Amino acid sequence: MNYSGTNKLRNCQKPEKLFSYDANGSLIQDALNNNNEMLYDHGNLITELKHRSMIIGDTVYLTKYYYDEAGNRIRKMTYAYLGSISESEPPANSDVSNTSNWALRNDEVYSRDVSGKEMAIYQNNSLLEYPAYGLDMIGKIKDDELHFYLKDHLGSIRATIYDNKLMSAQDYDAWGYILEGRTYESEQGKFKFTGKERDEESFYDYFGARYYDARIGRWGQVEPLLDKYLSFSPYQYSMLNPLLIKDINGKDGKVTITGNKVSLEVNLYFAINSETNPQGLTDKQIKAIGEFQQKIENSYSGKFEINGKNYDVTTKFNLILEDSYENAVFTRFENEGSNIIENAGADNELLREADFGVAVTSGYDLILASGSALNPDSDTGEHELTHLLGLKGDDLNDSSIENYGRPRQKPNGETFKKIFDINNVNIKSNETQILRGYIK
Repeated sequence: MNYSGTNKLRNCQKPEKLFSYDANGSLIQDALNNNNEMLYDHGNLITELKHRSMIIGDTVYLTKYYYDEAGNRIRKMTYAYLGSISESEPPANSDVSNTSNWALRNDEVYSRDVSGKEMAIYQNNSLLEYPAYGLDMIGKIKDDELHFYLKDHLGSIRATIYDNKLMSAQDYDAWGYILEGRTYESEQGKFKFTGKERDEESFYDYFGARYYDARIGRWGQVEPLLDKYLSFSPYQYSMLNPLLIKDINGKDGKVTITGNKVSLEVNLYFAINSETNPQGLTDKQIKAIGEFQQKIENSYSGKFEINGKNYDVTTKFNLILEDSYENAVFTRFENEGSNIIENAGADNELLREADFGVAVTSGYDLILASGSALNPDSDTGEHELTHLLGLKGDDLNDSSIENYGRPRQKPNGETFKKIFDINNVNIKSNETQILRGYIK
């Protein structure tokens, strides 16, 4: 990849220039995906682009995008050019009202709730599908039939199931690009990497605030607030660590119990350390919480006996990047039941007697020591999670995961019983319920 002295990607694979940008740093030409003449609104959201398709014939498509006042996409209209096409350039005429040059090929409308979630998608004046939700989008209702999504740990849709039959499937590389020869009827589904819609007219993923190109692992537009972090490009996805950090909108930490299925989700907001962000996390701290994430999701998921009944538990431990520590705190308070991660420095009084430089304060604040003071044990993350979920854990001799006896036990059915009891969880209710942290 060549950046030509800037953080704007210039080319990859080929020597010629593949990407061009406007004065705001937004992509206006993408020769790799054959997208050209991109236009933007005041919020840096794409309002129009042309795509040249040479897979079947040689055709230029023009797509117009429409958004509501909150910036959520509510409509897209794709037109096909009817005139002759130059070998080198797409047609300059974008007047789609001229029906001798352009014909409407696809018109999609999104009906959203107050939070911005898609509730219904219409195509060419007919209902296409209803997204179905649990903790997140779990499937769709299409032609009055419920289809379920099978997802990986990032929320990427790997397969769609209907009536115990495989309807579509795909595998991705680390950045979300679909692997060749690893698909089955993949074009049948709109939603792909991390559960976001992949636009067939551009090959970009619509994330809400920006558009993402999984082929190169880069955003096509700049996040203005990220320019304070000079070591991170405003175009790069998930701080170049897509298996650890995903770009999602904040949601509450919650538990949902349906029959013998338990879904537990814990969100932690954090920022990157800088001169203006001293409470943001260093590279070492980010690596530590990444290890916490893997161990927590493994040890808190599986089959557990809770109150004499067997349950299948699935736990998600989401690490959500904010542009500043202040915004992480603000977002945490906006989303009840969520948590923040804080860099507490090398000599924090609260951490002097803590578990290897890690502690929970205020019931929602996971604080980490910096430098050599941070030296977590193999089960530190699993232990601290119990405090974030409400357990006190002050017995020096007891070896339950929330306490301090060694070696500690792994989380078990009794762990979940204690968490549910302290939070007054109604295990017979299928309503989503909030889990609150222990306040010292």
